[in-house]
Amino acid sequence: MRGFSSSSHGAAIPTPEDAAMIPCDPALPAAAHLLGPGARPLLEAALAATGGRLVELRRAQVLYHPGRDLTVRYAASVAWPGDERPRREALMVGTSRHGPPPGTLPLEAGDLSVGVWRYPFDPALPGLAHAATAEGASRLAGRWLGGAARVRVRTYRPGRRAVVRATGADGGEVYLKVVPPAELGGLAARHRLLGGLVPVPEVLAVDEAHGVAVLRALHGEDLRERLRHGGRPLPGAAALVGLLDRLARAPLGAAPPARGPLASVARHAELLARVLPGEAGEVRRIADALLADTADEPVLPAVVHGDFHEAQLRSDGLEVVGLLDLEGVGPGDHLDDLATLLGHLATLAVGAGAARSGIEHYLEDLRRRFVTEAGPAELDRRVAAAILGLATGPFRVQEVAWPEATRDRLDLATRWLGRGRAGESALMAAS
Repeated sequence: MRGFSSSSHGAAIPTPEDAAMIPCDPALPAAAHLLGPGARPLLEAALAATGGRLVELRRAQVLYHPGRDLTVRYAASVAWPGDERPRREALMVGTSRHGPPPGTLPLEAGDLSVGVWRYPFDPALPGLAHAATAEGASRLAGRWLGGAARVRVRTYRPGRRAVVRATGADGGEVYLKVVPPAELGGLAARHRLLGGLVPVPEVLAVDEAHGVAVLRALHGEDLRERLRHGGRPLPGAAALVGLLDRLARAPLGAAPPARGPLASVARHAELLARVLPGEAGEVRRIADALLADTADEPVLPAVVHGDFHEAQLRSDGLEVVGLLDLEGVGPGDHLDDLATLLGHLATLAVGAGAARSGIEHYLEDLRRRFVTEAGPAELDRRVAAAILGLATGPFRVQEVAWPEATRDRLDLATRWLGRGRAGESALMAAS
């Protein structure tokens, strides 16, 4: 595998075009170039230093925290010496207010400074280069697969985490979770602690040096897939609330608090206003409405999931048989998990085509039970906050028509805000 060198290189970066769709971020002057045509000459310089020639390039993922850091993943086609045809590559470029991410190939152009790396050689995830190849996965997990592994990367967030599915010739299956090595101990401890209370993947082995956990595959089917296909039994509100009640009793200790939808409103609103300035007024109106009311009484924290939605759940029908992604588990408000699930379902339904009515029916069934936890206004306010967070998704994954998709989600958040207020008014009128 070809890697990048660590010596600094220079690149001429042109002025970005389509400035109205590119965020202006004084703390990250490289942002306008990484999200515009300036990315191409920059990556051409990085590849030329290692003998590669860039053929095609498009943005595939953007991880952006205004004023703090930006990482862009590009899907590229690269011609390498000795190859008959160009290869598909994933190339990452990152910048932060402190400079390039550590361990990356630094590139400089004037006062701009960025770092470049190539998948799977992520300096923050040293285990990815092991887990994402058949040879490496076989070394890590071959004993549970009956020999050589076939691998498929399920998720990859540059610098943060990755999940690789490994299967063996005999049908055996495990998942390799890759995180920064410093986070592995806490992740493995959460899995082991929660295993006796809720159905989470068993930790079979860990590679502490590289930040890889080998997790046993859970049976059942992804709840999101069940919803998309339609016509299949689904776990009801009682099963979901029961799962969260068991999770709430976990003796987690001094874990960092889970971040609920309302706590993330300001951060999500800032991102949306930066990348879609034409909607900045509407974004701020929604954010102000979401943050206008606070609970009268403090909520006693329970242990919550922190990112509870249909893709984190596995079901065999009416029961939940698996709960995934435990990185965000910590003390928090039980209502946030319920609202996050409803926000995801409301957003999923919008683009679900023929499955939309079934998803919306399921959503309404759950809401009728969940609303007893806090009343319609408070539940729906948090659902709207979750949807506001999901409105950042089309930009993050660089959908072709992401501005329109983002506006649709902003409209959805507004409808849920109004719905909660209408429901509360109806209850007051009836009392």
